[in-house]
Amino acid sequence: MKKNKILLMGVFFAIIAIFAGCKKDMSEYLKHEDLYGYATNSTVYDNQPKVFSQNITFNAGFTFATYSGITPYFERGDVVLTYYLYEKLGGEQFWVALPFKEDYYDINWFAEFSDNNGLMYINAEKSDGSSPFNSSHTRGFKFVLIRSKIIYTNPNVDFTDYEEVSKAFNLVDKQEEIF
Repeated sequence: MKKNKILLMGVFFAIIAIFAGCKKDMSEYLKHEDLYGYATNSTVYDNQPKVFSQNITFNAGFTFATYSGITPYFERGDVVLTYYLYEKLGGEQFWVALPFKEDYYDINWFAEFSDNNGLMYINAEKSDGSSPFNSSHTRGFKFVLIRSKIIYTNPNVDFTDYEEVSKAFNLVDKQEEIF
């Protein structure tokens, strides 16, 4: 009887050890929290970064201009990358990320956006804070609207380089009439 009791206890502990040691590893499966913000079939396009090209006019004496073209697509938490069409004195043009200091004209360019609706504010100031424009002045800008989750999942992209961002996300520029 004592042997049966010891044998029964041994079998009992063996069963417990088997069930405790056979826990399935769930780390390779998505958890419910991972699905937050995940693209469904109806929102795949909405998760693709969007590019907006725009000529923006600064009025004489003003240090800022606004752009509202992003507002219909903007969601809280989105990020707006802003690029300015810079032209060197030799005529070469290329896109530079804001903030940017245009040394030749002593203009500091920087962008701000409302985190409520995406309204863009493009600021242009001389180093003393005054307006750099004595008359109306138009410049070319690109705004890239990106869902914040996309930025986190692409840590190796240099977001200050428009060409790299364009290549990484296959950006489609809908308006090419920038100067």
